[in-house]
Parts: sequence; structure tokens; C-alpha cells
Amino acid sequence: MITLAEYYMGRDREFPEEFEGANVEHNAKFLLHQVNGLLKSLNIDNVEVRSGWRPRVINEKVGGSSRSYHLVGRAIDIADPLGGLGIILSQNPEKLRAHQLWLEDPQKTKTWIHLDNGIRKDRESRIFLP
Repeated sequence: MITLAEYYMGRDREFPEEFEGANVEHNAKFLLHQVNGLLKSLNIDNVEVRSGWRPRVINEKVGGSSRSYHLVGRAIDIADPLGGLGIILSQNPEKLRAHQLWLEDPQKTKTWIHLDNGIRKDRESRIFLP
């Protein structure tokens, strides 16, 4: 189970003004409810957060989009060094849909997976291109 502390990565204390101004806590709690539910439904209980909430300066440093859902606590990157999690999620779009999550195309994220609860036009695969 992913905790809020793992998701925040200490950035809530390092950037308190941006954290409080973006409604991050509310969004992050809902996102983790969704992501943890998805992982539980797949019997996956041990994952590593690669990137959670990002203040703008960190988002820019990692080359994130200026409209990234990471900025408002609605996206998470989870380590996937061998690509297995990306394959499992790609093969189970019904689980992504059940938890109202989107998966960035795992072909574009070779060592991690990106999940978010952003707003997009629905599609059967629940996979989007960056």
C-alpha cells in the first residue's frame, strides 16, 4: 500500500505554500485510494514510488509537462524496472476503468509506469500517449 508520505516524498514540507495552494492533499488522498485499490485487485502489495506530487521547480527539472497532473496530486509514477507491471496493467484495462485510472503507454516509460485520474475522452484501453 502506498502511503501519503511516500507519495509526497518530503516535498509537502519543502514547498508548503505550493502544496497548500494546489489542493494537493485532497487530490492525493483520492488518487491513492484509487491506485491502492487497483494494486490490491491485482494482488500487488509492494511497489516503489518513483515520483508523486511535484512542485513546479521539480516538475521542470524532470522535464514534466507544464500541465502535468503531478502538479496537483493527481498522478503517480511507480518503479517498473522489468516492465512487468506495465504489461499487467495493459492487459487489464477493465481494472483501470473500475478504479477510474489512466495508464501512460508503457512503451514510453520503460522503467516505470505512470497512473493518473485525469480527465480524458474515454477509450477502451485506458492507455494514453504522452
